[in-house]
Amino acid sequence: EGRLGWQKASTHPTHLTYHWVNSVSQVVIFEGIRTQLPFDLPKGVSTGDFQAHLQAPPWTGSYTLKWTLVREGITWFENQRIWMSEKRVEVKAASPPPGSLTYGAVFLSHATPTVVSRNTVYYVNLNLRNTSSFTWERTGPGFYPVHLAYHWVNSGGQTVVFEGLRTLLPGNIPPGGTTGTFAAIVHTPGNPGTYVLQWTLVHEGVTWFESRGNPKLEIWVTVQ
Repeated sequence: EGRLGWQKASTHPTHLTYHWVNSVSQVVIFEGIRTQLPFDLPKGVSTGDFQAHLQAPPWTGSYTLKWTLVREGITWFENQRIWMSEKRVEVKAASPPPGSLTYGAVFLSHATPTVVSRNTVYYVNLNLRNTSSFTWERTGPGFYPVHLAYHWVNSGGQTVVFEGLRTLLPGNIPPGGTTGTFAAIVHTPGNPGTYVLQWTLVHEGVTWFESRGNPKLEIWVTVQ
C-alpha cells in the first residue's frame, strides 16, 4: 500500500507491471507491459481480482517472473524496497498462427493532443476498424492478442521510443468490426521538442501491423 494511495489515471499513475529474469539472474525484459489498476486505491484498500497483461519472453527456457508496480515518471516500487511476488516459469515454444494472415486497421477517429507535457501519461480516445483477415483477440492464454501501441520519432527521424505502452482493445474485434471509441494510454517523451507520435497495432509475439504493410497513424506533437 502507498502512503498516498494509488491513482489509476493521473499525471503519474500507478501501474502493475513485471520483469523477466533468466536462469543466470540476468534481467532479459525490464519494461513489462503495463496494466491499469481497476480503480483508484486509497491506502489499505485491495484491488480484488483483476486481469493483468503478461507477455512471455520470445526465448524458451527457465525464468523468474517478478511482478511489481511503477509510479510512472516517479519510481519503481522495488526502488523503495517494495517487492510483490516472484514465480518460476518455464517458457516453451508455441505453435505460431498461420502465415497467410493479412493485417489491416483503419483509424476512424482520434483525439490525439498536439501539445503535451514531457514525461506525462495521457489517455486518448480512438476508434478503429478491423480490416484484417482474422479476429483481433483482446487477451488471454493460448493465443496471440492484438494490442494498440505506438512509437515516438523525433524531428530528425530517429525512433526514441519503439515499445510504447500497450492498450487492451475493448473486446474481441472480428474482421469488419469496429472497436468503438475507447481510451488508449500514451506516455510522452522525457525531453521537450517536436515529435511524431505513430499509433499502430501489434500482434503480440508475431508482428507489428506496419511490418505487414498497414500504415501507422502519424501525428505531429509538440512536447513542452
